[in-house]
Formats: sequence, structure tokens, C-alpha cells
Amino acid sequence: MTTQAMIAVAILIFTVILLFNPKLPRAVGAVTGAVLMILFQITDAGTVFKQFAGDTIVLMFGMMVVGGALFETGMAAHFGKVLTKITGRSETGIVLAILVFGAVVSAFVTANSAFFMFLPVVVSLALAAGLSVQRVIWPFSVALHIGQMITLVGGNGNLISQNFLLEMGYEGWGFFELTPYAVLLFLVGTPAILFIALKFLVPDRDFKPSMADVGESDFPEKINGKMATSGIILLAVMIVMIINPKWCPQHLTAVIGALACMFTGCLNQKQALKAVDFNCLFMVAGMTGIAKAFQSTGILESLFTPMLVSLGKTSPYLVIIAIYLFAAIMPQSMNNSALVTILTPIALTLATPMGIPAKALAGIVLVGSYSCNATPMATGTSAATIEIGGYSIMEWFKMGLFQLAYSIVAALIYIFIFIKV
Repeated sequence: MTTQAMIAVAILIFTVILLFNPKLPRAVGAVTGAVLMILFQITDAGTVFKQFAGDTIVLMFGMMVVGGALFETGMAAHFGKVLTKITGRSETGIVLAILVFGAVVSAFVTANSAFFMFLPVVVSLALAAGLSVQRVIWPFSVALHIGQMITLVGGNGNLISQNFLLEMGYEGWGFFELTPYAVLLFLVGTPAILFIALKFLVPDRDFKPSMADVGESDFPEKINGKMATSGIILLAVMIVMIINPKWCPQHLTAVIGALACMFTGCLNQKQALKAVDFNCLFMVAGMTGIAKAFQSTGILESLFTPMLVSLGKTSPYLVIIAIYLFAAIMPQSMNNSALVTILTPIALTLATPMGIPAKALAGIVLVGSYSCNATPMATGTSAATIEIGGYSIMEWFKMGLFQLAYSIVAALIYIFIFIKV
């Protein structure tokens, strides 16, 4: 391990310590870690501070304003009341509905977009049913990860994997070719969440996200003009994001939706700014900057390549399992899409010498990358979910380890049923 890599690991550990400090805002800890990466020349200032105005932050900002409009007009509260009539007020029924809904929508809209697009609806559903929002936000986040593998366009990692397969001369993924694992993971994960995680791991504090404080007045029983307008804007944003035209990427769509809310009077400037959780934005940007810096050290390649070479002389199944475990554990220190970018081409080099189908190797990297969710850096929604849901880092870590545990069970079943070597 190089000196630079050792310094990066030390900064990462120090940042985690800061995140555990209850007296220090987590955004401050994340930004401190990012700045240290610059000062110790692990990366440059441009790479880190680019994350503070990156596509993800712009998308989050826009969708927070759209969500604020739903709360301010009362449309979110109306959604919550309507949905409780369908799901009932049973916590199990509501969480099950959220798991199904989250998995379906993230099959067609990226997890980042789906999270902020439908977060107001999920929060309102919990409030209308008298549940703590902490009981529903984590399951919603987990469902989004599951749904990303239902279709080829569900997750950024899927498209990255597709590009590597094609570039290295292999057949690309079919649109629903990854669906079997998503279905298997849902079948394994759903009862685990409903009957174990909710009982022993997910907190149940009286916590309300800042976005829910935007609208605090009494709302009419029937939908009025502004309520309908905010709902139509959300629907339009969702449709455009699903279509995802090249001339209007998802972060631009979110900004246009936010502007539409302002121009139509769904909320004013003061209300819009109140709807934006700046602590969440800075935490996500800071942790993304740290992940980018950590990725630049090349520590993953130096650790993983020798291990694969040695395992390559044994069983193909051992190689596949090792790739899965590495892909599931290492993204905890960087974004999972970045891990797919690094690990997929390394794994594919084993296809010919080991006689393992290329798609089996590329697919198991994807399966592993979607199993990680134990740290603020693991996925694009991790840091945001922690901050908006009011979870402590230790609570999130425990829930993430539980998610990893049942994901390993699903992955092993998938490997021995669907992967033939």
C-alpha cells in the first residue's frame, strides 16, 4: 500500500470518527474529511468541490423544492390520507406497500431521482398513519436498491457494466436479464425487513424531516388549484425522468420542476429555501468528494488483483463468490457505481482463462455493488437517507450490515441456481 493510500485510509477513519460525534453536524464532518483529502494532496480541489455543484446535488436541490411544494400546498398530506385508505394503518402493510412501490419505480427511474421524487409521499404516508418516518425511510431506500436490477435502465451501474461488456467484445445485457436476481433479493429481503429489521433494528423515534415542516397549516379536504398544480408538476417530472431525453438530463428536469413550482405560486422563495435541507446537501457532497479521492489512490486494484490471481487456480465458484464479497464490502468506502467501474474490467479478464461466462462475472459485480448500504459513502442515497431520516451512524451501520447479510443469502442462492460454470 502506498503512502498516499495509507493517508487516505487514515483520513477516512478520522472522518468516520467525526460522523459519530453527536455534537458535530455530520455535514461538518464530511466537509472536513473532503478538505483534508485536498490538503494532503490525495486529490485536487477541483475534483472535490466539483461534487458540491455536481449533477446529484443539483438533482437533490430541485427535488427538495418540488417536495416542499407538495407539503406546502397540502398535496403530500392528501396523498398520505388516500394511501392509508388503501394500505390501512398497519405498519407491516404500509412498509410492504413501500417496498413494492420503491422496487417498481426504481426499475425505470434511477434511485437518486426516485428517492427525492417520492420521499414526500412516503413521509406523508407515515405521518397520516401515525408512524415514525424512520420506520419507512430506510425500507424505501432499500427497495430502491432492489429495483435497480429489474431493468437495464434501473441503475447507473447496469449501464456501466453494459458498456464494459460491449467494449471488451461480449454480448450486452438484455433489458430484463437482471430481473431474476432482483426478484430473488426481494423475496429474501422482504420478510427479513418486515419481521426482523423492523422489530430489532429500525429506530422508532418521534422524528420529522425538515421538509415536512414546510406546510404546517390546515389543508382543505378537497384538492384545490395549487394542490393539483404541485401534483401535476411531480407527475410531469416523473414522466420526463423515465423518458430521460438526452437534451434534458434528470438533474435539469428537477430544476425545471422546482422553477415551475415557484412560477405557479405553489411556494414562495422563503418556503423553497426552507424545503432545502442544506445539511443533507453538504453531507452528500462532502462524502462524495471523499469517495472520489479514495478511489483515485488505486487501493482497490492493488488489493484485489493478487487475490484473484491466486483464486483463479482453484474453483470458478470460489472466484465468483470472492468477487461478490469484494464488490459487496468495498463500496462501503466509495460509491457503488465507482466500484462497478473499477472492478468490472478486472473481473472480465478472468472470463477466458477461467472459462467463466463474461456475464456471470459482470453480473456478480453488479449484484455485490447493490448489496452495500452500511456507510454514508456506499450509495448515492446513503448519506441523504441518514440525514433526512435522522438515523445515527451506528443505527445505519447496523441496518446496513443486516441488509448485507440477507443479500449474501440471496446472492449465494442466485450463484448456484442461475450461474453455470
